[in-house]
Amino acid sequence: MKIVCQSCGRKEEVNKDFFLKVLGGVVSGFGFWAWTAFLFAGTGFAMPICIAIMAGGGALMAFSDEITEWVTEHYDCPQCSSNSWIEEEEYKKLQAKEQEKQKALKAKEAEKEKLKKDNENLQEEVDYAFEEVDRLENEKVEFEKLESKQVELENKLSEVMKKLEQNDK
Repeated sequence: MKIVCQSCGRKEEVNKDFFLKVLGGVVSGFGFWAWTAFLFAGTGFAMPICIAIMAGGGALMAFSDEITEWVTEHYDCPQCSSNSWIEEEEYKKLQAKEQEKQKALKAKEAEKEKLKKDNENLQEEVDYAFEEVDRLENEKVEFEKLESKQVELENKLSEVMKKLEQNDK
């Protein structure tokens, strides 16, 4: 089984060598302390101590998953000094999920850019439409002025025609 540091991605094989590195340091430290403190000197408990060590070995084998979990929480990464470890399979799943999130984020960013561009195009069309409305309103005003002048001219023409008719009679 392999574990992976979540901080830097360093992989460690969880096997006999790994346990020897981690537990060897602990046991060596304890052994040195026990030797200097004369912990076992003259007690006559050599046999119970050996039995306890053998039982500990059996417990290590029986609870290797739990021990691995505990060690991964307490073992510092030699590369970055973090103690955030997970199993390699879980790390791969997390990476796959992260890649999916990145893809989704890129797709959303692309969609956002597309919508932004569409919005700009629509804004240009709206601006053009307003300009056209303004132009048509100006033409309407001009047309109404011309129409008003035409009505005036028709009225004057009618008056002139009436006067001419009156003069002819």
